[in-house]
Amino acid sequence: MKQLLEFLKTTALGGLFVLLPLLLLYLLLSEALGLIVVLAEPIADLFPKGTFDEIKYPAEVGLGLIMGVSFLIGLVLRSENGRRLGRWVERMVLDRLPVYKALKSLATGFAEAGRDGAFKTAVLNSSDGEREIVYIIEDH
Repeated sequence: MKQLLEFLKTTALGGLFVLLPLLLLYLLLSEALGLIVVLAEPIADLFPKGTFDEIKYPAEVGLGLIMGVSFLIGLVLRSENGRRLGRWVERMVLDRLPVYKALKSLATGFAEAGRDGAFKTAVLNSSDGEREIVYIIEDH
């Protein structure tokens, strides 16, 4: 009887450890698609009324609208006036946010990692004999 209970317990836990990451991935993707739709609504309001009333796939249309607006913003930022405006917005607004500088340096470090950037890869040998791939952020 004890073996049967142990078998049932380990089998159920094993299934849970497979099912739980899948459920979390589903929840994350559904939240991301909901966010895309919410972000696309103000863009869709720029179009005439009734343009998007019969949409079967709102998440895909929202993603397309966001990609289109991102492309247009990127196009503007390629000009000198657009770059100047972007630097001004970053200096006056974004640099005042505490998390922005940390995220910017982290993203810059990852982007430049392959070009003698801030992050270098290394192998860490731990005391128990395990090896891990790590990023060197600073040399002291």
